Amino acid sequence: MGPGGHLHQDQGIVTIVALISQGIADSSLRHHMENARKNGVTREEAAAIITHATMYSGWPKGWAAFRLAKEVWTDDEEPAGEKGVRIAEPSGLSKEFPKGVPNDAYAQYFVGNSWVAPLGDPQLGATNVTFEPGCRNNWHIHHKGGQVLICIAGRGWYQEWGKPAQELRPGDVVSIQPEVKHWHGAAADSWFQHIALAVPAEGASAEWLEPVDAQAYEQLG
Repeated sequence: MGPGGHLHQDQGIVTIVALISQGIADSSLRHHMENARKNGVTREEAAAIITHATMYSGWPKGWAAFRLAKEVWTDDEEPAGEKGVRIAEPSGLSKEFPKGVPNDAYAQYFVGNSWVAPLGDPQLGATNVTFEPGCRNNWHIHHKGGQVLICIAGRGWYQEWGKPAQELRPGDVVSIQPEVKHWHGAAADSWFQHIALAVPAEGASAEWLEPVDAQAYEQLG
């Protein structure tokens, strides 16, 4: 991409951030997202841009932007073979958010290795969680306060008890209600990152349960 392309890309990103901060998620935002994609902004980069913008303007303004971005950055943009490169190298993770440190405090509740990186003010309750291929957490329940997952890199899974597993890609947002038994983590063949947002509630806690059935997990692909 030449200098002109980078200039258009930068201008488009500034406009997207400005529209999100104003709570605008109509055809004008879609137009600028489409232009950003044409100028080389990837789905992972778009997810990071929207996440950064909503951290300052408020998460409610970001939900509509995430849904719109999913329509613009569809899976068919990923070139054949690119997925395999991301699987092999941790460098396929987000460039905007840190990988963090080994998740030793909760390692007993995870199958495989994970890393955590708190984001911003601790009162925000936002953490970037990185999963190596095949890593997932145990079934667990958030009591009183729920959780929101914002996927920023790789491919993963989310599942609620009694329901089919849901594949996760960059830009996907999962709202987890209190008292719902669930798990989430990476696909067997892909690194995965999501930002976890704790929904504030008095007396909120997490109850960790049994590991995900290995055979059921392997069948997900």
